[in-house]
Amino acid sequence: MNLSAEAKYALAAATGSGPGAVDAFREWQARVNLDELPAGHYPLLPLIYRTLQRSEIEHPWLPRLAGIYRKVWYANQLLLPAVAAMAGAMAAGDVEALVVDGAALAPTVYPDPALRPIQPPILVVRSADADRAIDILHSFGWRAEPDAPHLLSADYRAWSHGQRFADTDQQSLWLGWHGATGYPCPELDEEMHRSSTSIALGTATVSAPCPAIQLVLACLSAGKTNLIAFMDAAYLIERGAVAWPHLVEVARRFRLSLPVVDTLSTLGELFGITVPEGMLVELRSFPVTDQERHAQHLATMAPAERSLRDRASWLSIRYRRALACNGAKPGVGTFAVFLQHSFHLASPWQLPTAVAARLVR
Repeated sequence: MNLSAEAKYALAAATGSGPGAVDAFREWQARVNLDELPAGHYPLLPLIYRTLQRSEIEHPWLPRLAGIYRKVWYANQLLLPAVAAMAGAMAAGDVEALVVDGAALAPTVYPDPALRPIQPPILVVRSADADRAIDILHSFGWRAEPDAPHLLSADYRAWSHGQRFADTDQQSLWLGWHGATGYPCPELDEEMHRSSTSIALGTATVSAPCPAIQLVLACLSAGKTNLIAFMDAAYLIERGAVAWPHLVEVARRFRLSLPVVDTLSTLGELFGITVPEGMLVELRSFPVTDQERHAQHLATMAPAERSLRDRASWLSIRYRRALACNGAKPGVGTFAVFLQHSFHLASPWQLPTAVAARLVR
């Protein structure tokens, strides 16, 4: 993966103590402005603070990094019980909600939950349960943000993977009816639910994807603007609970080997993290089309790096993926529906203005 030097130094600085991590921190801080960090760097700051703390070095940034660490600690102390409560409310309403991403990983694979920001926490339900899940959220005061005119439409949920909600205290929560961003695939969702496991959130027990699926999700989302996903993957591997044959089978079945190989190879290059012998060889043996390589290249780019042509291409790729997952036929009508629901528009007549704004910004 073609990460910038700043990103590589940030990740190396986030790995822990030792001369290598400290040297990486010094290289990173010489290249960035703490007040205007590149996209994706901010979630690494608690980990970078731990590196400085362990190494017992003095640095002008240390007080601010300590403050950010405490802020994440406090936010997580509030969010994790809230997530457990909402997952419990869903279960009481006969809705299986999986706790995904940071809210599942911070308390289970990270050595300290405060090292992994979890805003917003993510709950994933089956698409068929989305109406009930939304009703439960509404009963607790959560509302869609931004407003989604077709939130209760099954058609809307076929083309989108989830919706952000906010409560009266402006806390955020993401409700997903498809577990993988950009892959609204019911079969992948069902595999995620079928192989789920139980984890502890404080005194509560909730459901979460198994480590193999969590690692696949981390690999899918890792990129220049989501550096924390590399750390998620690294900690999942180091914890040693990943069922590698399951991961390989999921990657093969859903044609996800390329992003998995890309992320695992990057972890090996940057941190020397290795996977069981033969796993990468098997993953690399699966066929990959030129179109899939182009999609992976665009997916890992920072949005600001994409040209107008890249943005149009990325929009087309997302549309084709949604078509394949939904079993819909390509055409002007389905493309208009895809765009309308992707942009949260009340009417297709708003499409020309919305598309123009997104392609040129």
